[in-house]
Amino acid sequence: YAKSIGLPSARIYTGLFTEYIPLLTGYNTNGKIRVIGKGDTPVSFTSIPDITGFVVHALTALPPSELENRTLRLEGDRATLNELAPKFNTSVEHVDSVSGEGGDFVTHLLELFEAGAGSSGWDQANKREVSEGAASGNLSWPGHHWKTIKEVHNL
Repeated sequence: YAKSIGLPSARIYTGLFTEYIPLLTGYNTNGKIRVIGKGDTPVSFTSIPDITGFVVHALTALPPSELENRTLRLEGDRATLNELAPKFNTSVEHVDSVSGEGGDFVTHLLELFEAGAGSSGWDQANKREVSEGAASGNLSWPGHHWKTIKEVHNL
């Protein structure tokens, strides 16, 4: 809509907030990483401080020409849900759905991850990863150290 009325905008895709891994995978309730499907599809994870820092950097340091009508794809770390289990020193629990409060939302999210939509490089319209890649926006903040899953969760 913004483009149709001549309003410049920038889209920032981040993948899942790294801090939410325990909540959305069930690790904080059952000590395991819940997976719907095979769990082998890469997911983008970006920490909240990295995201806020990037937005501040982009708005204060980048010229408008680098932001206008651009899509910036951020990624602090990338892992499959199966790869999360050893990072958290636990195992994977394959499930068909998630029950309880918020279960429908988490089920849908895990299904999206399995389909590839958990990557910040995912193109929803074409149902595939874009050619420029999930972390392509990271290049707009040279020298920044993006926090890994292990760093965020002190693993």
